[in-house]
Amino acid sequence: MEKVLIIGNGFDLRHFLPTKYNHFICILREIESSNIVSDFNFENLFSNQFQRYDSFFYEKIKEFYTVDDLKFKKDDLNKIKTKLGQNLWYKHFKSIDDSHIETWIDFETEINRVLEDIVNLFDKLDNKIKNSNSSFNGIYYYDYRYNSEDHFDSSLTRILLTNLEIFLPSSDSGRFDLNDEYCFKIGNEVQIIHKNRILNNLYYSLQEFTGIFNDYFYSIVSKFYEKFREEKKDKFLKHHDINLLDSIDKIYSFNYTKTVEKLYSNKEIDYLHGQVIEDWNDLDDLKIVLGVDDLDQNLKKHKLFNFTKYFQKLHKQTDFQFLHDIGEISSHTFYFWGHSLDISDKEYIREVFDQLDQSKSKIFAPYIIDTKIIIFYHSISSKADLLNNLLSIIGKDEIEGLMKQKRLTFVQATEDNLFNVINN
Repeated sequence: MEKVLIIGNGFDLRHFLPTKYNHFICILREIESSNIVSDFNFENLFSNQFQRYDSFFYEKIKEFYTVDDLKFKKDDLNKIKTKLGQNLWYKHFKSIDDSHIETWIDFETEINRVLEDIVNLFDKLDNKIKNSNSSFNGIYYYDYRYNSEDHFDSSLTRILLTNLEIFLPSSDSGRFDLNDEYCFKIGNEVQIIHKNRILNNLYYSLQEFTGIFNDYFYSIVSKFYEKFREEKKDKFLKHHDINLLDSIDKIYSFNYTKTVEKLYSNKEIDYLHGQVIEDWNDLDDLKIVLGVDDLDQNLKKHKLFNFTKYFQKLHKQTDFQFLHDIGEISSHTFYFWGHSLDISDKEYIREVFDQLDQSKSKIFAPYIIDTKIIIFYHSISSKADLLNNLLSIIGKDEIEGLMKQKRLTFVQATEDNLFNVINN
């Protein structure tokens, strides 16, 4: 029997590492607003915005880690702060209400929404420029008391397009001017919109945001590993000196962190979306995949593939050959732990379920019947979310059939269950 573990962000959260999207944004806001003249301790960085947002998690971090002597280096924090002040995507994300983006899936959805709004803007501007009955001077209004057709579709669209500096606020109240960098004018009349320049700048800014993301995980999250409390390791990381993951043969990680290596032991891990690195001087050094799952036809028409995860995996040469070295002459147990099973990773999820199908599996027929999938869930509500996601990706008949055969099971991720199920 080969045991394959597939982990998502819930794995890191189970270890009370601050890896939620809103943890990330809270700490970035703290860094941006702080005067950093010396190294920060845990309280400096986490006791303000972070604690207000997630007091439960704040207390759990202190319960599981010795934070009193934890230090975050001044130079590292100022390096992040400098990048924040220049980044268009951060400017946008920090302005969006926390209830609008709560998870990394929401984060990806917001990137997609931004792209949709921009290409919709292109269509509107093209129509204005081609309209022979009137000229377009590049001015938009937000205050609808202005008797003008040149206005934003919504306040959210206005925020988006000004955050990304496609439009710039004027000294005139309610007026916004199309950024001169992105258009060609004769006199005051816009003749051409430099669409590629807009999209290229946005993609470059997203890559710079990936650098901020990398530095947050390396300079802040990774500092907790060495501080895990010894008294918390028993029954959490190990039982009777046996590490929880000792019997696992292979790990596929959708995370960017080194939690397995640092808290458990060295295992063979494929990082499907890349991993954080310590030092980098050029954006090409970063192999992190950060983007959307796919594009609709309208976005494909504008060739926005560089914003997709599959483009970035190919371009950055991350390990995109999922299950490429699966054993053919043994049955398998696939464990999903901390993965949302969301449609954004449907290709990976589908490939795992295919291993239980004799007509599609890479595993030889005699071993397929004993191959199974176990999904760990945090709570009853999270189990319902996971099942809903699976039904939308795999389908009712297949899910129901596998559950009746007990080849697909859901197990609550209690400490005892994790040890008993993984090490049975």
